Amino acid sequence: RPAALEALCDSISKTVPDPKEIIIVGNVSRPPGSVTSAIDMKEEAARGEICKLRNAASSRAEGSILVLFDDDIALAENWYENILPLFEAIESGRAQIGACRVVGPNQKRWYDWSWASRSDPECPSFLLPYSQKHENLYVSGCCMIFSREVWDAIRFDEERLNHQHDDVDFCHRASDADFSFKFCHEAVVTHLMLPAGRNPEDPASGSDSFAEVIHQYRNGEITQAMESLQKIEPEIEAARYNYYSGLFHFCLRNFSEATSSFGAALQTLDIISDRALVAMTCYRLGLIHTILKDKDSALEKLQNVLEIMPDHPFARMRIRLLNGEPAGLP
Repeated sequence: RPAALEALCDSISKTVPDPKEIIIVGNVSRPPGSVTSAIDMKEEAARGEICKLRNAASSRAEGSILVLFDDDIALAENWYENILPLFEAIESGRAQIGACRVVGPNQKRWYDWSWASRSDPECPSFLLPYSQKHENLYVSGCCMIFSREVWDAIRFDEERLNHQHDDVDFCHRASDADFSFKFCHEAVVTHLMLPAGRNPEDPASGSDSFAEVIHQYRNGEITQAMESLQKIEPEIEAARYNYYSGLFHFCLRNFSEATSSFGAALQTLDIISDRALVAMTCYRLGLIHTILKDKDSALEKLQNVLEIMPDHPFARMRIRLLNGEPAGLP
């Protein structure tokens, strides 16, 4: 995505005084002028081989601290001055992996400090409180900071494609190797989550029209997303069409329509190949029953989620709340 990459490099140049090196990797036929090194791996990029790209860039980097950005990241104006204490902590050995606040275009958190299942890669992630550390903690690969020592010891698993828990796997193995994590509250970046150029594993992949629908939803533009969805033929990707129709109705608090759409989704989804979407559909139905104060139906749907996906963090926590217990952590 040349325009996004150029905007990122411009953001780095304006924010970071005298950056020593800016390395880009992927489809880099026209690298921006501020780039110090470009690694052309367009075929790997087209196949979503994100770990090969990250390892190639990390290998070429000369610094003791490596900062990875996706191309659709924008740095806040004061990002560099605010991230310096984290750099100092890594330089001194008090931490080896760092993260800063990541927000989407709607200014809501975007998986900057999160829990992820170790046993079930299809299980949804859960945003941890910034003060909380956990053995299942991971930092999103869209903005990840770590020492060269970590990369030398861990490296990214090149068997994994984009959106196949590449960042989760890296962080979990780093945690198992006793590397320490640290969060920087003051530094902020925005993940623009552009719809074009997505790997098939991303929920925003598929037809251009569907990718735009998910992009609008991620931006918090629910009404626009619903209008865009309704322009797509329902028969095209019918299961996802019905799920997102239900999701948008849910967000707009049209619970009757949401229940109908989720029910239609369950009729077209396959419990094996669409396992994650089946679990999330049941979870949303459980939320609707909770809102409508139908505790028994809510518990039934949430138990259905755990039968499909035992590690599902939201279903576990919601069941505790319905039973009068503290939600706790996953």
